[in-house]
Amino acid sequence: MKKNSASQSGIFNLRVITACTLFFAAILLAYVGFAGPMSQVNATASALNASPGVAIEWQDKVDPSVLAAAALGQTEFFVHMAQQADLSGAYALETKVEKGQYVYQQMTSLAEATQPPVRQALQLAGAEYKAFWVSNSIWARGNLAALQAVAILSEVAYVYPVGKGGLKLPPQASAHQSDAPSSPNLVEADPNPEPGLVKVNADDVWAMGYAGHGAVVAGADTGVRWTHAALKSNYRGWDGTAASHDYNWHDGIHAQDPANPCPAVPPAAPGSPQPSSPQPCDDDAVLGGGHGSHTVGTMAGDDDATNRIGMAPEAKWIACRNMNQGVGVATTYMECMEWFIAPTKIDGTSPDPSKAPHVINNSWGCVEGCPPPALRMTLQASRAAGIFYAVSAGNDGVVSCGSIYHPLARYPEAFTVGSTTHTTDTISSFSSRGPTGGEPDAPVQIKPNISAPGSTIRSAQRANDTAYANLSGTSMAGPHVAGLVALIISANPALAGKVDRIEDIIEETAVRKFAFFPFCGTDNETSVPNNVYGWGRIDALAAVTLALAEATPVPLVGVASRKTHGDPGTDFDINLPLTDPIGIECRAAQPASGNHKIVFTFLNPISNVGGAAVTSGTGSVSSRGVGANPREYIVDLSGVSNAQRVGVTLSGITDNAGNSTPALSVILGVLLGDVNGDTNAGGVVSNADVGAVKAQVSTTVSQSNFRHDVNLNRTLSNGDVGDTKAQVGSKLP
Repeated sequence: MKKNSASQSGIFNLRVITACTLFFAAILLAYVGFAGPMSQVNATASALNASPGVAIEWQDKVDPSVLAAAALGQTEFFVHMAQQADLSGAYALETKVEKGQYVYQQMTSLAEATQPPVRQALQLAGAEYKAFWVSNSIWARGNLAALQAVAILSEVAYVYPVGKGGLKLPPQASAHQSDAPSSPNLVEADPNPEPGLVKVNADDVWAMGYAGHGAVVAGADTGVRWTHAALKSNYRGWDGTAASHDYNWHDGIHAQDPANPCPAVPPAAPGSPQPSSPQPCDDDAVLGGGHGSHTVGTMAGDDDATNRIGMAPEAKWIACRNMNQGVGVATTYMECMEWFIAPTKIDGTSPDPSKAPHVINNSWGCVEGCPPPALRMTLQASRAAGIFYAVSAGNDGVVSCGSIYHPLARYPEAFTVGSTTHTTDTISSFSSRGPTGGEPDAPVQIKPNISAPGSTIRSAQRANDTAYANLSGTSMAGPHVAGLVALIISANPALAGKVDRIEDIIEETAVRKFAFFPFCGTDNETSVPNNVYGWGRIDALAAVTLALAEATPVPLVGVASRKTHGDPGTDFDINLPLTDPIGIECRAAQPASGNHKIVFTFLNPISNVGGAAVTSGTGSVSSRGVGANPREYIVDLSGVSNAQRVGVTLSGITDNAGNSTPALSVILGVLLGDVNGDTNAGGVVSNADVGAVKAQVSTTVSQSNFRHDVNLNRTLSNGDVGDTKAQVGSKLP
């Protein structure tokens, strides 16, 4: 695709003429100055000796600003390949995983087939470069000879400048720190949802049993303070005990910047990948005090106490840092967009499209010299892979009409989000408005697509693990929509990867909002959609209700079970399989009243369980029923003696869609003292068990050492050691 520049249209201005004059002067200097190796200048010499038409042809494939910069010395440029992958086949595939794998294979194979001549030319010219398989493009830094060497190749469509951009928030309140929840009295019991979440009825969706379980959201931003109390438990890289950042975090900045507040990283050895932060970090110390952390918090934040800040508090999140303190370039943007399609390990190896997120929140803009086709093609590839992009409209509303003009917000493939004020339910004054301007890479269209609360939104900050603040901007509105996508997928997993339908559901169920004078584009007082609100303000309850109505009934399946001591979520939970291999519960005694619970968790809210019983072993069911989560069915046991296998079975189970399942059973192995679970050696309590408990004395009980707490006092003590020692020689039946 050629850029529709002034030179291509036949209209020249003084700036272009000057640039071309400098260009031809530089060619002559380059030819004289580069006496060797000749391989670097053969292309230049051939062009100079050829007919004028040949020289103009390759020159016409280079943006004038790049030509002018190269005439003066080293410059960066963006090589866009002529051949692009055909991704249409992805839309015929059913699942998101299939779509992602197809897109990845199509794009990587095409890049490997078409990029080698360009890479070789850059290498011979001594230029730095980084190849992208997404949008089949290459970033390079080199001189005029390097530029010309690639521009003459038939594989190259056009050479663009490397654009830059970043975040731009509207003026913020002078005192925006907010440690206390914004709405402590909105509900009778914790957690207390933020008022923006209540405005869009997210709390009503949670009450239905859908809170984002099974969905993965992603942030492309300044990074994330992953240890924040409201973010840590939902980070996909945290298992409750240890962190693994492979496939869950990528640093696209690779900057050794002493002023950057992200953790220091060692310099890269010659020839090795550029340095990057090996764990999630948020480098925004000034712009929003943790812009990336704030946006992820609005998607999926919850500290399990008084700070429920996220639309989808059970969703998992991953992230990629694509800005250096709020400033990014096209290459950092594209690196993260590519990584989201096929996340990798921290070292950049082993890409895996199956680990791609369901939805990405995007707040940045690209405002200067951005390569028009590359970013849009990357967005098209993401969409083909089944990834939803919630994109902030921008904060140039004071410009009024036509102020949505930055990539990605102006593209048809982006679901562009405007901002409302939740107290008045009207558009925020700063929220950018359409229509888009009809740039060469994007048609004139009504934008935004939708609106959501974005004024005075309280969420997480980077200062410490309990810091919160109020921020305003369409950056705060977009995460509400991304979180809504997670709620929809949680309610109807079959919609995962079906971006078009999810967009339709959100638009069809939005609370209608109307434009006002002076109108933008073709708007009038009854237009829906319009260039102020789009289709309206999101309504999570209506959207999830519609998503459920479209769900194809599937057999009711128990997806997990767990055993707890005390109420679920208040002590510690251990996942159990629904069948063998058995789970081991270690304890000294079972009180007559019973304090052991088994929690069965289902995909859909359940409407009935006909019965629950101990079907093998000694013990009985003392009580059972649905807990706070409608998808959970809790069974209390009593009279369960030590050193036995106990089978607990549910029967007659139906869900709210009328689906039913056969009886479900879980087997528990109850044994005091066998803390190392060496059942393959006969399950005998040994001195090794005693030593394992002794090594954990004074440690607070967690999932990793649960089996060591044999007397159930939640702290591993000498009492646990004594109880275990007394059982040496006994074994599980």
